Amino acid sequence: MTVILQSKTFKPGKALNKFQSEVKNCGAIISFTGVVRNNKQSDLKKLHIEHYPGMTEVAINELIAKAMQRWKLSKSLVIHRYGDLYVNDNNDGDHRIKS
Repeated sequence: MTVILQSKTFKPGKALNKFQSEVKNCGAIISFTGVVRNNKQSDLKKLHIEHYPGMTEVAINELIAKAMQRWKLSKSLVIHRYGDLYVNDNNDGDHRIKS
């Protein structure tokens, strides 16, 4: 069970490839990547995600532990960003928003 909290962008494909190389004897690898979507007025510039060190890790670890037990998962990785996240940000630093 690995939880990474970070404000910096990252490349989801690279993280998934590394994770896949570490998993042995596994029938499937499932991934989820969140994307900041705009609001109905199309005027959202960014989201600012706050977190409380210590508390955030505990909460995410509890959720992962339940999922691992429920679905008999062998390994997990959660990379959770905080700070400024821009509309359509693709996590590798490419802010596609036009000012």
